[in-house]
Amino acid sequence: MSAPEIQRSTAFTGSALAPAITSDAAGNLTLVWEQAKSAQGGPVRYGLLAARREALASQWSPPHHLDDPAQRSAGNPVLAADAAGNVVCAWYQDGTRGMQVQTARYNPAQRRWGAPQTLSDPAATVQASFPALAVGAASSVMAVWQQFNGWRTLAVARWLP
Repeated sequence: MSAPEIQRSTAFTGSALAPAITSDAAGNLTLVWEQAKSAQGGPVRYGLLAARREALASQWSPPHHLDDPAQRSAGNPVLAADAAGNVVCAWYQDGTRGMQVQTARYNPAQRRWGAPQTLSDPAATVQASFPALAVGAASSVMAVWQQFNGWRTLAVARWLP
């Protein structure tokens, strides 16, 4: 058993919540969590941070801020990795059109995360939350979430590009 390793960010110094972890076929690990950041005298905002630990590395990468900083708090991250080592993260993010489900993909060849994309439809959704991911045939990823459209809550599924 190894000693605990605390994940830290210099920008987000508040409470860390809801960690999610996945591994790919090569044994690389990806960790995502939500962490609080407070402005001087302002509201607390939760952001998503991601760290990688390559199979042959002895330490985690520095945390990468994953969610859209122009939006409000993000939370409830989930992860899925395909056989090629691509990692998808999904979460909810609060913004001007309520909570929407977002996603971002880690590209192992480029060793970087892509920009966040909105999965739910802000024009038809009051609140979208609780995403889940699964890897299907040919490394395709299916995202599902719950979505309230103003009069009922629906379960929504969508293949990711």
